[in-house]
Amino acid sequence: MKNKKEELLFTATKNLLKAKNFLQLCLMLEQKQITQEEYEKELEKNSFRYIIDIESIKDKKDIKIITEIIKELGPIAESLSVTDVSEIFSVDGQQIIEFYKS
Repeated sequence: MKNKKEELLFTATKNLLKAKNFLQLCLMLEQKQITQEEYEKELEKNSFRYIIDIESIKDKKDIKIITEIIKELGPIAESLSVTDVSEIFSVDGQQIIEFYKS
């Protein structure tokens, strides 16, 4: 069984792959390798490959673990926005903001 940090890292990896897949699909559309209809069908048929689900944070400790992971990444992660972190880790960005306000 994975610990929480491993779960968050797995989620981050999965979400980054989804984002990469989505960007590739968008590029194919832009370069006219696929039609708008094919693009929409692909998104509808295989949404699991492209759509990142955002969930509520059930345990405030998760935010601390996410912060630790980002610090461990070093300078490459310095420019991450709350929206970036939210999408990477599938967590509600507003909850992150509220956590740091309190």
